[in-house]
Amino acid sequence: MSIYTPDRWVIVKLSGDTVGQPYYRVLGGWFGGYLGSDSWRMNSGITKITKTDYGYEIFGESGSSYQCHTATERLSNYTASIFGSLKQQAIDSGKDIKLEIVNIDTILDQFMEVENDPQA
Repeated sequence: MSIYTPDRWVIVKLSGDTVGQPYYRVLGGWFGGYLGSDSWRMNSGITKITKTDYGYEIFGESGSSYQCHTATERLSNYTASIFGSLKQQAIDSGKDIKLEIVNIDTILDQFMEVENDPQA
């Protein structure tokens, strides 16, 4: 199981007839710095989200997790270009696939793991 901590991140919603039920993935980006190149990664699909002191830990179908800080939920210039390219590829495919960026708050009810209250 891999753990990733992106410098910038967003939630990408895939929908449309080709996809079926809406599907959500984390698009994360890392700054390369002076000697390196910026990089990006998209997870395998969100299965669970837990709240943490810094924001959220988002788990994927492959077993990896993304430690996402609340203050960094946004695109960088690099990941904006990656998202634009992915969106254009979906259009060019001719299939009914829609990609959009959604705020994590809009999917928490669906994926948030809630701890059982022992008093209940």
